[in-house]
Order: sequence, then C-alpha cells, then structure tokens
Amino acid sequence: MLMDGAYETPTVSENVILDDGDGDPSGDGPYRKSVGIHPNGGTVQVVAGHGGTTLNQKGTMPVMKRIIVEHGSVLLDIDGETLTGRMINKFGDLRDTFSIVKRGTIELARLSAPWRPPPKKDSPDAKGAPAEPPADYIEVIPKHAEWHYWAKVRHPKGDWTKRDYDDTDWDVAEAGFGYADNDDRTVLSDMQGNYSVVYIRREFDLSEFEVEADQIAEIGLMINFDDAFVAYLNGKEVVRVGVKGTGKDAKEIKPHDATGRYSYYPLKDFEKHLRDGKNVLAIEGHNATINSHDFTLDPFLVIED
Repeated sequence: MLMDGAYETPTVSENVILDDGDGDPSGDGPYRKSVGIHPNGGTVQVVAGHGGTTLNQKGTMPVMKRIIVEHGSVLLDIDGETLTGRMINKFGDLRDTFSIVKRGTIELARLSAPWRPPPKKDSPDAKGAPAEPPADYIEVIPKHAEWHYWAKVRHPKGDWTKRDYDDTDWDVAEAGFGYADNDDRTVLSDMQGNYSVVYIRREFDLSEFEVEADQIAEIGLMINFDDAFVAYLNGKEVVRVGVKGTGKDAKEIKPHDATGRYSYYPLKDFEKHLRDGKNVLAIEGHNATINSHDFTLDPFLVIED
C-alpha cells in the first residue's frame, strides 16, 4: 500500500499507511501523489522474489495489499505522470496491477487502522479460518471415486504411503468411508469397538488431464471427515488435522464432527513432491476413540492449473 515511515521491527501498518486501497485503476483506483518531489508523500514497496525454483509463503506482511505466491515477473511502465506496475505469472496471465499518478496537490493523512491482509491459512493467527478452494478447479480424484482401503484391527505393513507400495491385497470401494451417519457409500460396520484408524490410497495421473506437474498453480484436498486425518502425496506428509503421530502411534486426536460439507486444505510444499504422470494420494483417517459413535472419511482431490 502507499506508505511512509514503516521503520519499526516487527513491521506494523498503523499510522504509516497513507492509502490502503489496491492501487488498481479498475479497482480502488490508482495511488495519487502531488506533482513534483516532496518528502513523506508515500511509496509503494514491491518484493518480486518469485523467480526461484520453489515457492512457499511463511506468513503475511501488514503493509502488503497483495501477496501472490507464483512464479512470474514484475513489469514497470512510466507514461508521463503515471507509473504502472504489473505482475505477470509464468503462463503470461496478468495477476496484479497498480498505478501511481502524480498530478496536482494531494493531501494524504496517516491511517490509524488501515486494511490488513488476512492471516496465512496455516499460521497461528488464522485461528482455524477455513481455506477456499480455487474458483475453477479440476477434480483429479473425483468425488466418490474408488479407493484402495485398509480397514482392519491390524495395521498395514510397510510404508503404505509411497507411490510404489503394493496394495493389491487391499479392498476397493467408493468414498466416503464410515458408519452411523447414513451418508457413507462404504459402510464400515465392524469398525466401532474394533479399530480406530482407516487407511486409503488412490492413484491419479496428471497426463490424463494434459497437464504437467510444474504447471499446477495449486493442489488441494476437499474432505468431509470425523475426527482427524493425515494426508500424504507420494509418501510425503502434506496435510495434518487434529492428530499427533501416525498410524498405531497416533495420539491427542481431537473430536471433529463431519458437517456433510467439504472443507478445503491446500497441500503443503506440493511442488517438491508432485510428479509428472502418475501420483498417489494416501490418507489415514482417525476416530478419537475406538468406541466413537460415528466415523467419516470422504475426500476428493482438486487442482488449479
């Protein structure tokens, strides 16, 4: 945002923001400054650190109006009294625009309570705020798809999360899995009182969707669950909700009621684990207690390219 004097550590936005709009001529309008050179008239900071090999976001910055975690470039154009900045992603799509116009005399006041970016979804400040799935997603593992599943008193042998694991002796059935909710496609009638963990695996092939791994902007899990789960992509943990430990060593499982609606969880560091062609998503679903009155594990997987 247009700011002046943000010198504190850690950075704060109170009383240093002069214009908390988005600077977009077709949005909140351009940032405006007086013609000529004047001290303390405000500046716009751009951090264009998106040319590396991997992408990640550790948190938010209170003075930033936009944080876009994609590979790309920033282009700056100056035309007379107007400077325009544009962020173009690696596919050539325009992802952000701002302008600064220097014309006339502009009086700006410092804002005591400027707009602040929402906290990153997996940060402590997020306080459980739900993530939103991409607007135009593709289901690479469809809703109610068939999964290989292991629902037994004994746990599966070997590293069942890996892509090359032999699951030919696992059962196959449609998601969701569970009991006692009257909405499960695969009813686990022997689960209550006998076992509290269910393991499922499903292969998906990116080539079927004519997309390569490095073209994926986002990949996430849509899931309705009760009580907790851990998800793995090609053997690497990518989502964990409501449980510590894994498999038979799981502990501190937090009760969570299935709502009948799907929640969205972006896969953490998917760029490191996703492969061209065939991949495997593996999920372990946990009940809080072995005698819990119900259980639900109903996932599907989506991408945005």
